[in-house]
Amino acid sequence: MSSTGDVTPNPQGEYTATLNGVEFGGSVSALAAAPGCSASDPATKRVNTWQRRNPSGVAKLECGNSGYGWRHIAAGKAQDWQNIINKYNLGTDWATFAKWNIGNTVGAPASAPYNSANQTYTYQAPLQIRNAQGQVVRTYTVKVPVGSTTERIITAFPS
Repeated sequence: MSSTGDVTPNPQGEYTATLNGVEFGGSVSALAAAPGCSASDPATKRVNTWQRRNPSGVAKLECGNSGYGWRHIAAGKAQDWQNIINKYNLGTDWATFAKWNIGNTVGAPASAPYNSANQTYTYQAPLQIRNAQGQVVRTYTVKVPVGSTTERIITAFPS
């Protein structure tokens, strides 16, 4: 995880998260393994779709399985999202926060390098955590690999 600035986080302070100039404004909801995907839902059930840029197209978040999609994110990356929420008291759940980051990252990436080995574009954007004075206390890079032909979101995580 990358860090920006010399500002020390205050665990009692108020923090906001911004990505591409958009401030997070999520609300708390109940946690579930992969919210929106029940055990009986097929891997191809669509959870959400976002317009993506550079390259353009759509990014489809499907329930997926152990190799891609919302179940894959829930199993392997939910705690990464929850750790940021907990550290900065963002007052939401990992699923809401992850989806907000996914949509803003694929919609306006800082970069989207292509990986020919697995035919994906990895959309990337900076997630900034700011204190009540507006100072950046931490910057994470949100990464969202998307299949170039399937347009499926493989995973999404902060680094």
